[in-house]
Amino acid sequence: MIENICESIELNLLYRTRVACPFLYHSTLSGIKCFMGTGPAAAAINHTGDAELVETTIAKALQPYRITEEIYFLQNSFLVFIAGK
Repeated sequence: MIENICESIELNLLYRTRVACPFLYHSTLSGIKCFMGTGPAAAAINHTGDAELVETTIAKALQPYRITEEIYFLQNSFLVFIAGK
């Protein structure tokens, strides 16, 4: 955990918060294009040798997040840590 790493290098954790950064795609194609630019998609293409299969898999994975005909909403967040000596 980050807290343990900070402690091990003698940093005091001053602030920690979670920031929302949801993904909103306006079409299946938009969602596919965004995910195709990620490391996991590149690794899947390297592993299978089949970009079309990866695109089809991403399209299927997006379906549970469809909120209207062609809009997909994925909840996402990241953590921010500020530490000092």
